Amino acid sequence: MIKKSCIIISLLTLILVSGNIHIGANPQPVPIFWMRVNNSVPVRTDYKCVYDHNSYIYFFGGQDSLGQMPNDVYKLRIDAPYSWIRNNAPGPEGRIGHALGHAIGSYNLILFGGINQAGQYLNDTWLYDSYNGIWRQVDSTGPSPRAYSSITYNRRTQGFVLFGGMNGDSLFGDTWEWYFTSGWHFKSDNGPSPRIDAGLVTPYQSYVQILYGGRAGFDGEVYNDIWEWWDTSWVQGQPLDSLWPTPRVNFAIGSYEGEIIIVGGQDAANTDSILNDSWWITYPWFPNVRARQWLVPELLQGRYGAYAVPGQSRAILLGGNKNTQNLHDVWLYPMYSYRPGDVNNNGKFNGMDLVYMVNFWKGTGPPPPCYVECWEGQMLYGPADADGSCSFDGLDITYLLNYLKGFGSAPAACSTCGL
Repeated sequence: MIKKSCIIISLLTLILVSGNIHIGANPQPVPIFWMRVNNSVPVRTDYKCVYDHNSYIYFFGGQDSLGQMPNDVYKLRIDAPYSWIRNNAPGPEGRIGHALGHAIGSYNLILFGGINQAGQYLNDTWLYDSYNGIWRQVDSTGPSPRAYSSITYNRRTQGFVLFGGMNGDSLFGDTWEWYFTSGWHFKSDNGPSPRIDAGLVTPYQSYVQILYGGRAGFDGEVYNDIWEWWDTSWVQGQPLDSLWPTPRVNFAIGSYEGEIIIVGGQDAANTDSILNDSWWITYPWFPNVRARQWLVPELLQGRYGAYAVPGQSRAILLGGNKNTQNLHDVWLYPMYSYRPGDVNNNGKFNGMDLVYMVNFWKGTGPPPPCYVECWEGQMLYGPADADGSCSFDGLDITYLLNYLKGFGSAPAACSTCGL
């Protein structure tokens, strides 16, 4: 084994330093559905994420493995090489249970409330200028101190709609809106029953905010109702048939184009039962709604506490938990394409991808970052399957090596994976 590794490394060295290296045209991209593009979500629980509807996911807050609540900001570019960037600019104290939103068409993120390291419920409001990486406190009045409320952006009013939350034994069912020009305004205390952890999103190109589920405190009733916010009042959505997601907690909710997506969670009747189902919720016409089940890759199933951030032409899902395992992956749908042989996922194929593969097989490097979904239900390191055999093994190293030396075929994709 040691002898084989030495031979491979010698060949690699020869290829990478030789002036006779053969680099053909980059293989044509292969269209696929889901892809795991990153496996290094910061190690936290109870954090919050938002997507800026352009290029970045922003991550703030949560609790680390030592019980501390850092106040740094991370951002992930959802394009190659899909890596996290950290910013620890001065700003709000670290917290859990906060509400985090993004103003579509701007660089502004909003942060409200939560629970700090000392266990205090907060009601401070901050804006984060994502272009310059600067925090600014903009309000200390408005909704009473609370945690686990829900927030989303209202395109029509250009404000942020906030609903619900809790403070100790107090449970809230009020609705507020924050405007850049005038701060917080109370809107309503009618509509959904008081609750925490409700999913609240604004579908792409919609002027209506959609609320799904939530629970009456940590030990109270769990809901699976759906509501629409029309600037000043709530209207309950009316499912058109019996096919509907069951009550659940710790689910992920987001949007893809004009539809709502709900992924997994824990069964309301038995939180030890982790749900594998995922759903599209569509609006044939308001207030009528229809649900249908949505198939996701096996590696995305059986998780709870994940985050699905509302997108426009992409669905994005981050992390979560599976039994006692804290997950750190990021998935995109649809991941329009990948290049066979682009093992390190930097958008191109060259000799460095071969080095990446060898280091992984020697046990000294990370696994390829990209998984793709196959029709048979299996998952595959797609870009690393250089010979198109629908598996990733040492033969792929030989295949790439021969190609780079100039007498082998170009990297090929598995014919049963992708669209």
